Amino acid sequence: MGRRRSRFRLACELDKLYILGNPGDKVKISLGRRVQHVLDTYAGSYDSNARNDPPMILSMTGFAAVAAELPGCSLTVELRSVNHRYLDLQVRLPDELRSIESSVRDVLAAQLKRGKVDCRVALNRSAPGMAELAVNVARVLQLRDAANEVLHHAPESTPLSIVEILRWPGVLTEASLGAEALAEKAVALLKQALGDLAASRAREGAQLKLVLEERCRGIELQLERVAPRVPIIHDAYLEKLGARLKDAGLDPDNDR
Repeated sequence: MGRRRSRFRLACELDKLYILGNPGDKVKISLGRRVQHVLDTYAGSYDSNARNDPPMILSMTGFAAVAAELPGCSLTVELRSVNHRYLDLQVRLPDELRSIESSVRDVLAAQLKRGKVDCRVALNRSAPGMAELAVNVARVLQLRDAANEVLHHAPESTPLSIVEILRWPGVLTEASLGAEALAEKAVALLKQALGDLAASRAREGAQLKLVLEERCRGIELQLERVAPRVPIIHDAYLEKLGARLKDAGLDPDNDR
């Protein structure tokens, strides 16, 4: 048996569905469930009451960078995202923060569902002599107790001046953060960068929405031009088809 091929043309207005010029509810077509679902969804997309508040469009491309000046160092977190079918995380951390890689991945996975995301954390230590100075209070107290002990045994001794105390080894130190405090600050900056990334994707998504709406308006204009011509095209097609059947010696059945 030869294959029978049926071709139909579909033209759609906001409230009309034509198949070969006939209203869709007058034509019976055997469709698979997946195809029928697509058509139902397509027709439902024109229902003005179906979706009054469409979801926000978020672009898959985005960038965010945040930085903080900390005692003895500066910390920077950068996030870059591009389109990807699944969530693909690339995390680059300095050696001092390797211990928080699993926490970083958990924070990213909780906020992002898909896309190729590159997370880079940079730690720059201040140059020697450039960091803020801090007074080692414990060392100063030890030096005071030692000076009082000397004065007790040698009352004629000259007390230490402030300059001499500051020059004492270990009294002045360069300020720095401990490993735990540094890790907490890095995670906090990461969460801030995620917020900035979401805002960046939303801004680009808003621009994408404008482009899509413009394209949709162009499609609607073309549909308005084409839809009135569908019945005429249908009649011409039937006339041509009937002529071919007659040339083949067949009697066309208008009910089929």
